[in-house]
Amino acid sequence: MTIQIPGYTPIFENRVYGKDETVTTAAQAGTAPKELLIRKILMPTKYTQPTEDDVVEYIQSKARNAVTGLALPPGLAKTGSTKAAELLNNLPDQVIQHLRIGNEQCIEFVRQNISALQLEEGKEQDKYLHARYGILPVTIIEKNAEAGAIKSSDWYTTALMNDDLKTKGVGQRFTLKILLQNGAMYSKTDIDFLVKHRTHGSRTLEVSRQNYDPAEVNDIIGRLYAGLSSIPEMEKVHDITDKILDEEACLPLVALHKMVEEQLMQQQIMKQIMRQKSQRT
Repeated sequence: MTIQIPGYTPIFENRVYGKDETVTTAAQAGTAPKELLIRKILMPTKYTQPTEDDVVEYIQSKARNAVTGLALPPGLAKTGSTKAAELLNNLPDQVIQHLRIGNEQCIEFVRQNISALQLEEGKEQDKYLHARYGILPVTIIEKNAEAGAIKSSDWYTTALMNDDLKTKGVGQRFTLKILLQNGAMYSKTDIDFLVKHRTHGSRTLEVSRQNYDPAEVNDIIGRLYAGLSSIPEMEKVHDITDKILDEEACLPLVALHKMVEEQLMQQQIMKQIMRQKSQRT
C-alpha cells in the first residue's frame, strides 16, 4: 500500500512525492517576469541511529569480506559495493587484516575517529524520520524522463543536490530529522514549539537550513504528520539505516587512509635521510 501525503502525488511508491505549482520568476535586466512550472519534491525516509559498536562491527564485516593479495596497475583503485567498502578495499592488506582480527590498536584508532556515540546501558537506539524537500523545474524532470535517466528515486536525490540548480534558486531547500517515539511520530505540539523558535539542531528536531522559514518548514511537517499518523504507515517508509551506517563508517576509514599516507611519507623521508648519510661516508 502507498503512503498518502496530502497535496502530493506519489512518483516512486513510498519514496518520492511531487506537487506541481506555477511560480513567477523575478524580472531580469531587459526581460519581463516569467511563469515557471515547478515540482515540489518530498522524500521521506527513516533510520536507526548507529552506535559506535555498530560502526566498528560494520567495518570489520567489510574487512572480512574484502579480497586481499591483489595487485592493481599504478593509478587504478579497487572498487566496492558502497563508499565505505571502496575505502576499505584500497587500504593496505596488513591494515585490512588488522581490522579482520580486531587488532587492539587498530580498532582503538577506528573508535577514536567515529562520530557515532556509545549506547548508554539500558537505553534504546534513537530512531528518526528523515525527509528531504526541494524544488525542481518540471522541464528538467520531463527531459530526463524522456531520455530514460530517471530509473529510481536516487535520481531525485542527485538532482536536488545539484549545485548548478541551487545557484538558480531551485534544488534542495532543506532536510528534516524528527525523533520517533515507539515507532511513531514525536509529539507535534513539541515539534511546533521548536519550529516556532527556529530550532535547527536538537535531538528531537534537526533542520539542515539554519535560517529557515518556519511557515515553509511547518507546511512540510504538517503534511508528514498527516500522512504518517500511524505506526502501520510509518512501517512503510523506506529504511536507510544501512546507508547511514555506511556513511558513518567512511569517517574512520578516511582517517586510516590519512594515517597510512603519513606513515609512507615518513618512511620516504627516512629513506632519503639514510641515502644522504650513506653518500657522505
